[in-house]
Amino acid sequence: MEMLRIFDARNADLGKSRIINSVGMTTERLASIIYSSSTEGASGPIQRFRDFCIAKCTNRKLVLKDLHLGINAAKELVSILEVNEKIAHLNLCKNNLQDEGTVILMK
Repeated sequence: MEMLRIFDARNADLGKSRIINSVGMTTERLASIIYSSSTEGASGPIQRFRDFCIAKCTNRKLVLKDLHLGINAAKELVSILEVNEKIAHLNLCKNNLQDEGTVILMK
C-alpha cells in the first residue's frame, strides 16, 4: 500500500492521472493481487532451488559440488532433507558453506 501511495504522489507531481482508476481497479484490490501472487511462491528462487535439487538427485545421491553454495543454501537443504526420503548421499565439496553452513547441515 505504501508503494502505491508513493507512486500516486509522484504521478500527482508529474500531472499524470491514476491508471488503475481508469480500468475500475481500486488500490486495495491491486494490493491484494500483488500480495497473493508474492505469497504463493510458485516460481520463486527457493522453489527453483528445490526443483533443481530434486532433478539432480539420481540413485539416492545429490551431487551439488562446485556451485558456490552458501549459508542460505545450507538452510534450504536442511528443509529439503527433512521431507525428502529419497536422498541418502549428499556431496557438497568445493562450496562456500564455511563453518556456519556445516554446523547447520550437521544439526
